[in-house]
Amino acid sequence: MEKKNMPEALKKIWEFIKKSKYVLVVILLGVVLISLPKDEEESVRETSASLTEGFSLSEEEKRIAKALSEIDGAGKVTVVLTVCSTGETVVAKDTESYVLQEDGESRQEVSSSVVTVSEGSQKESPVTVEVIYPEYQGALVVAEGAGNAETKLRLTQAVADLTGLSTEKITVVKMKSS
Repeated sequence: MEKKNMPEALKKIWEFIKKSKYVLVVILLGVVLISLPKDEEESVRETSASLTEGFSLSEEEKRIAKALSEIDGAGKVTVVLTVCSTGETVVAKDTESYVLQEDGESRQEVSSSVVTVSEGSQKESPVTVEVIYPEYQGALVVAEGAGNAETKLRLTQAVADLTGLSTEKITVVKMKSS
């Protein structure tokens, strides 16, 4: 390229930059965000918390009460559940064990890290090995129609099916009249 054409080429580049400055800013910002490191432990904590937060006892009680109130003759229903263990999520861990020797003494060191899977450029989530759901201990069902033996039996069976509880751990009582 000759020296005469050089300023003309720079003018063309400058005009291109002026026309597409917002696009270039967005691209530059994207590159900066992608290159920022994300703390692995923070990502694991966020995901683990969201998995364990997925279960709400009060929401489960409302969900079951709504389903039970649809049973013929049940009327208005309130459900109280008790749990003997809360749920948890078990994540995969990569464990390394090695022996260190210092001054004639040897000791074993163990290090572990959570195995994660990338879900895009900025998000990682741990590999879930097992999800342990809460274990129910008992249930109380208060229903307007529990005075009828057939309705009481249907309510008991429905709660047993939904919670996995045996029928002797489920109490169904009639709601007081308002």
